[in-house]
Amino acid sequence: MKSRKKFLSFLVLGIIILFITSFIVININPNEPFLILDFPISPISLLFLSVFMTITFFGCFIFANLKRGMLLGILASSILFMQYLHYNNFLYTTLLISIAILIDIFFKKKE
Repeated sequence: MKSRKKFLSFLVLGIIILFITSFIVININPNEPFLILDFPISPISLLFLSVFMTITFFGCFIFANLKRGMLLGILASSILFMQYLHYNNFLYTTLLISIAILIDIFFKKKE
């Protein structure tokens, strides 16, 4: 129970960033640049960053492992980015999933 309590903060952060992600999807126009301190930022990149952080924090809570949560976040964000670039082939997704599984096996054997 103690190790699960340590990862409860990831669940709270994931819920907070999920609300930020939903705010971005509902209220920000993707065609207009988003200004932060007079610096234009693309809303698409802001969306990908918030989706990455949301999936990473939820993955850290579910797996109770920071490395696997990061790996899940990177995998999901890269699949979404490939869909954004219209690389919709099933083999690209399969290749990304197999690379993520191999990286997980590599980290597991290293420990």
